[in-house]
Amino acid sequence: MALFDKKIDVPGVNFFGKPNLPQGQYATEKFPVLTYGDAPKVTKEEWTLKIWGLVDAREWTWNEFMKLPQSTLTADFHCV
Repeated sequence: MALFDKKIDVPGVNFFGKPNLPQGQYATEKFPVLTYGDAPKVTKEEWTLKIWGLVDAREWTWNEFMKLPQSTLTADFHCV
């Protein structure tokens, strides 16, 4: 059996078990926080999400928002 006969079926991982990423990039489980300056301090009791404009207006409290259906997304974020 030759060295390169075996195929690795792990998405995003190369033959040597390293992440398949361009030079200078790294994999992370954290969501990037891209803000300038301090974020306002808001308690869960004060927090609301409001959607309005050319849609049916909606508003959720933190508890209402957390009860909505949730899903997991794996994606690449690239800054150029």
